Amino acid sequence: MFLEVQCPLCLEDGSDIDNSLILLGDDQQNMQCTNCGFASNSKYKGEIGDILENYPDDFIGVCRKVNDRWWIPAIYNTEKYMIAPKIVEDKLTWVIRDQSILNAEDVSMPTFYDAYVVIQMMETRSGQVQQQTSDNS
Repeated sequence: MFLEVQCPLCLEDGSDIDNSLILLGDDQQNMQCTNCGFASNSKYKGEIGDILENYPDDFIGVCRKVNDRWWIPAIYNTEKYMIAPKIVEDKLTWVIRDQSILNAEDVSMPTFYDAYVVIQMMETRSGQVQQQTSDNS
């Protein structure tokens, strides 16, 4: 079961985008925003040191606490692509990785949403090309 609601981080940042936070409806309360890329779950409540003790300091520096819950930039996977956070000079950026090519070049994007839109377009286009190829066979 999926439920889509407004992301508290995006709301705090002044965004009026609705239904960008996907709640998975599982026991861990996993959720990720398709606008900002941040995610959280029931484990991310409490002191940041306890929660993110194995993460590097530059990564911890971009994590945010909203409504007594920690939000972290999270990996987003599709069948063909992955969007992953990357910290460069204390600034959060996002990279797109092709999951089918082992040594593929990362494509850097300034925001998660930019990366999300690009992979949605690539997957739609890929499906159209595959459909055209089978129609022409």
